[in-house]
Amino acid sequence: MHRVTLVFILFLLIPDLYIYLVYVIRKTRKAFLRGLYWLPTLLLAAGYVYFMFLTGDNAMSNHTQAIGRLAITIMLFVFPKTIFMLCSLVGVLAHFIIRRCPRSPFTAIGAVLAIISFLNILYGTLAGITRFDIKEVEYCSADIPKGFDGYRIVQLSDIHIGSWQGNPEAIKQLVDLVNRQKPDLIVFTGDLVNQQSHELDGFQEILSQLHAPDGVYSILGNHDYGSYYHWQSRKAEIANLDYLIRQQQAMGWKLLNNEHDIL
Repeated sequence: MHRVTLVFILFLLIPDLYIYLVYVIRKTRKAFLRGLYWLPTLLLAAGYVYFMFLTGDNAMSNHTQAIGRLAITIMLFVFPKTIFMLCSLVGVLAHFIIRRCPRSPFTAIGAVLAIISFLNILYGTLAGITRFDIKEVEYCSADIPKGFDGYRIVQLSDIHIGSWQGNPEAIKQLVDLVNRQKPDLIVFTGDLVNQQSHELDGFQEILSQLHAPDGVYSILGNHDYGSYYHWQSRKAEIANLDYLIRQQQAMGWKLLNNEHDIL
């Protein structure tokens, strides 16, 4: 947590300090306006401190959606400012090497790229997140029996179902999209939940509608083991994993846990 906090502070403050010292101070004389520039950064830092240090153990699990929104808001500010700072620094370096080289074009380019970055993150947050993408890969090998010619496998991974609380329609859309591919086999390759197996509650019926003639196979991901959650006892941690395994079985998924199967 301390490493994450240090990285957070560096990424949040360095672009702000640069922009403040190089542009804000030079362009703004009023102390009130200069102070106003720091307001978003202070609010974001306060939100980070509150959720990470003042809400008790397991903040990431107990406040998943709120922390997710905070992270997106931080990206909306940090990424564009960082891009602008880097472009500005390139302009400073170019001006230092070639005295006649103006810095203003680099500043303008940085501003344009910063705006594009801001809009791109905003689009991904509001619309792109539910526009699931299909990537088709054709695999050929002389070692594959001819009976598998044209065999279709759909691989799903990292659903992190806890992040979709309150939005079951998105998961229904995902399931429908998978089934429309008419797969012969579906494989889920880990991280069905964020931290707790009970995140799956309310989604079992939807996910059980995934269908393929040769079945739905799954494995456990690092998040599925619940090792990022501060459990009260080892017994509770084991019970959490056992619940996830039983729920996958109830959904009709065949979990391979250090096992194999033959098609």
